[in-house]
Amino acid sequence: MMTGFIDQLPTLVGVTLGAVGAIASSTLSDRLHWRREQTVRWDERRLDSYNEFSTTLKEIVSLSFRLTAVFRPGSSTQPIDREVGLELLTQADLRKTKDWELLLLLGDDATVGAGRRWRDATRRVERITRAETWDRAAWEAAVHEVNNARDDFHNEARRHLGVRAASVEQSAFLSVERSESEGPIELVT
Repeated sequence: MMTGFIDQLPTLVGVTLGAVGAIASSTLSDRLHWRREQTVRWDERRLDSYNEFSTTLKEIVSLSFRLTAVFRPGSSTQPIDREVGLELLTQADLRKTKDWELLLLLGDDATVGAGRRWRDATRRVERITRAETWDRAAWEAAVHEVNNARDDFHNEARRHLGVRAASVEQSAFLSVERSESEGPIELVT
């Protein structure tokens, strides 16, 4: 009887090792699958937060362009009634605060820093828009700053999300377009 057990011992050890190996392999595979799902989930949420933040800042800048169109002769921007525009600007400002908090939660240091610079540049454009007097030089400088800050944010967000496509910077394009036309500075949306 002992001889039969000893003869079957290699088979028993082999089956046991095979079972342990299968369990370990399955556990490792499940763990890797879960991590992949978590990474995709958080990347999707980051993309959404970056998009919402971008959309809100673009809305603020767009409204600012519409509100200041009367001060920029030759502007192709459709003017908006000041009271209506200021109310819409206030609502967008509230969304910006909410969007900023989500960006702080999900962004990495570089993306948050670039987002902060874009938010601050947008705030300067908004301040000029709400002012009682028009300052063309301040407007042009602020718009240039917004364009550069937007490009920086998009570059950092793309890097953080792992988007490896070519750059989509607009600031240099807008500067060339401006120097060729020498008309009022417009933001290409």
